[in-house]
Amino acid sequence: MKKTSRLLSFASIVLVSALVFTGCSQSSKQVSDSSTAAPTATPATTAAPEKTVQSGSAKPITLTFRNWAASPEEKKLWASRAAAVSEKYPEITLNIESTSFNDYWTKLSTEIATQSTPDILTIQNARVQTFGMAFEPMDSYLKADPGVDIEDFSKGALGMLQYKGSQIGLPYDQGGFFIYYNKDLFEKSGVQFPKQGWTWEDFVKTAKDLTKNGNYGYSLSSFFDHIAPFAFMYGASYLDGNGKYNVNNDGMVAAIQKLSDFVAVDKVSPKLVATSDPLWDQEQWLAGNIGMMMTGPWKIMDFTKRAKFKFASVPLPEGPQKTVTTVMGTGFGFSKYSKNKDAAYKAVAALTSKESISAIAEAGRALPARMSVIDSYYKLAPRDFEPTIKRSLETAVTYQITPTWQQAGTILMEQLIPIFNGETKVKEGLDHLQAQLELIEN
Repeated sequence: MKKTSRLLSFASIVLVSALVFTGCSQSSKQVSDSSTAAPTATPATTAAPEKTVQSGSAKPITLTFRNWAASPEEKKLWASRAAAVSEKYPEITLNIESTSFNDYWTKLSTEIATQSTPDILTIQNARVQTFGMAFEPMDSYLKADPGVDIEDFSKGALGMLQYKGSQIGLPYDQGGFFIYYNKDLFEKSGVQFPKQGWTWEDFVKTAKDLTKNGNYGYSLSSFFDHIAPFAFMYGASYLDGNGKYNVNNDGMVAAIQKLSDFVAVDKVSPKLVATSDPLWDQEQWLAGNIGMMMTGPWKIMDFTKRAKFKFASVPLPEGPQKTVTTVMGTGFGFSKYSKNKDAAYKAVAALTSKESISAIAEAGRALPARMSVIDSYYKLAPRDFEPTIKRSLETAVTYQITPTWQQAGTILMEQLIPIFNGETKVKEGLDHLQAQLELIEN
């Protein structure tokens, strides 16, 4: 991968999305759920349900629907969406399997090997190249179904869920990374709230000003999704021009050194612990004694429920390459091993309909991948998040990945911990990482 100036920017795609708004939702009815969460009703909507391919049989069909969920509220949300599918297609029942984010990919890896994947699968853009082979291409289904308004989806979000030129999923969300900050801690510490256009130097100073009386300025993570934007804003790249791993180049060394200084030198971030939990930094922030951390718009639902303090958002700071972030997107597809592909397609189309995505957005779980319902996100999300989200999309670039990215992500997360903690010199640690990544690459 070249420097970030050569990465595909989403600005041209999403500037329009910030100007187009409507809202809708739908109630729910029937679901068979293997998790402990019970379905909850979603608000009524003024949007008319989309038409999809008609059922050719009333024979009852049970499909397994696998997703990840970080909270009971999220499980209830997916249960309500599954129930809406059964309301639209009474012959279809979705049996929900909710797991943690990490466990989801571990299970899927094993199931692909035995061709025993669930019928309906959730897919994130950063994992498409690793798991795309397990999905049934949807192009022929979409072409035959005039009821799905494919033009309503963000082109960028659709493109992220393509594998070898085929559409393997329909997206329900999109979004770039930005900074969440604890307003209560800022006020208590006498530190001014950050503003759009702040620099890396402003970011570091703010973190230092917050670090006192047992509090920290920033919650650093070794989860690479949360590191790539910082590397990009310094013009660094973790892949070479041929898409091969290249994590020990001078640019990456400089970028990782700055992040390591947060923990080992300036001590504005607590030491990282050995964990495979990609949400560790968020859990630390929710404790209330850390000022800032980075994630995306999909966390509003969780934070609104769990945070015991007022919080707000601001775009990432500007580095030498200005503000640069990565765009993420998630959607649903169905397995090529499913014995009920037609029913699975109808379920996926229903799960990503305007009314369904609107309900997901209203719950604060997603910034809609459908442009016509993007305003529904602000039913729960504070309206003052809008400039931050707009800016994050304007400055987002595609998150470049490899076919072995799932393995690489695990290695990176584990091996960056001692580097960030100052236990291993940055260049030495990245050289070791590069050797490990080359092994899985070859």
